[in-house]
Order: sequence, then C-alpha cells, then structure tokens
Amino acid sequence: MDDINRSFMSKAACKGMDPEMFMPVRGENLKIRAAKQICRSCAVQTDCAEYGLQLSTMYDTHGIFGGLTRSERETILRERGRKMITWTGARLTKVPQ
Repeated sequence: MDDINRSFMSKAACKGMDPEMFMPVRGENLKIRAAKQICRSCAVQTDCAEYGLQLSTMYDTHGIFGGLTRSERETILRERGRKMITWTGARLTKVPQ
C-alpha cells in the first residue's frame, strides 16, 4: 500500500456517511454542492484536501476530497509542478515479457 497519513479521517465530518455522496459524476451539480458544503464545515478539510492531492499523484482518483473536485485537484497539482495520474496516463505502452 502507500504511506499516506489517514489519521485525520476519524475526525472528518463525512465519517459514517455514504461514500457515494462524495463520488459525483460530471454534471451532478447538486451532489457536488452538497459534498462541498459538508467539507466546508469539516475540521479536517485541509488534511483531506492534501490527502486527495497525494492520492491523485499515485492513483486515478475521482470524487470530492476536502472540498476539491478532480479538476480542482488537477489545477492545484499543475500549479505545484506535479502531475495527476489518469487511467490513460497509467496504461502500459508495452506488455511486459
């Protein structure tokens, strides 16, 4: 696995909520707004946002983390000079022998 700190999760406002609420697909604006509203009131929003940013550099991640959508995380990572992993970017170009 990875070595990302997840200790903040026990204090998250979303703890115990349906995770699907934080996995909207493009165009589900009401779901996105609802998730972001929960994140705004969360004591560990910054930790969760950083967690989402770290995950995005290792895995193709979707959903809302610390109030940030996938495209918002991508913008922040680009500003930091880092790249987000995407499925197409992670695809093997050559099959290992």
